[in-house]
Amino acid sequence: GASTAAAVRPHSNNQEDLELLKLIIQGSSPRIAWDEDWMGLGDILPILSATTLLNLWNYKIRDAECKVLAGALSVMTGLQQLRLWDTGVGASGFKMVSEVLSRMTGLKQLILGYNMIGNAGCVALAAALSRLTGLQLLELGQLEIGAAGCKALAGALSKLTDLKLLILGDTGIRDVGIKALAGALPRLTGLQQLHLRFCGIGAAGCGALAVALPGLTGLQQLDLWNNEIGAAGCDALAGALPTLTGLQLLDLVT
Repeated sequence: GASTAAAVRPHSNNQEDLELLKLIIQGSSPRIAWDEDWMGLGDILPILSATTLLNLWNYKIRDAECKVLAGALSVMTGLQQLRLWDTGVGASGFKMVSEVLSRMTGLKQLILGYNMIGNAGCVALAAALSRLTGLQLLELGQLEIGAAGCKALAGALSKLTDLKLLILGDTGIRDVGIKALAGALPRLTGLQQLHLRFCGIGAAGCGALAVALPGLTGLQQLDLWNNEIGAAGCDALAGALPTLTGLQLLDLVT
């Protein structure tokens, strides 16, 4: 469409556009054969629609290049897995990507950890997530999510009833963040793994989590490694744990 053409220009002479498209093609599955001597960007875009997995793990993408990425994503109508871990994307760049994400309703796995999107990016992400109701894996580790980001994400998480794996490790959400998220957790009845390691969660946060845990009847792994739980936090969790009859792994090591 016109928006795609504006984002990724067919037969572009812009070297940065070209290099990013090469990364996108290399990270796509099924693999795309591209002969750059004769095939222009306009020839690539229709082929991208068959892509089911895009892996740009640890490829560095500047915010200015996110327009190109968003343009490519907009034609990947069959995409099921998107991995953007440690790409260097910031809040302004991610806003462009999130607008496209909201239309990718077939997405099953979304990995966004170790980027620099901050609260503003998390708010934009939450707006997109609320439409991705078939999502099964969400990885947001090391995003430095603040209170505003947690509040926004809580509203979106309550709609992700197919979610099986949620990773929020090393996000600095602390007690205020887990209190905001705890209200959404009981709706995730199919959740199997919840990772909250190194989040600065203390006794008050454990109290809020303990109230939510009985609703997670399918939970198999609960990772609270390296938090600030203390004796009071352990006592709060202990009251909820007997309800988790399928729990196989519990990590409370500090």
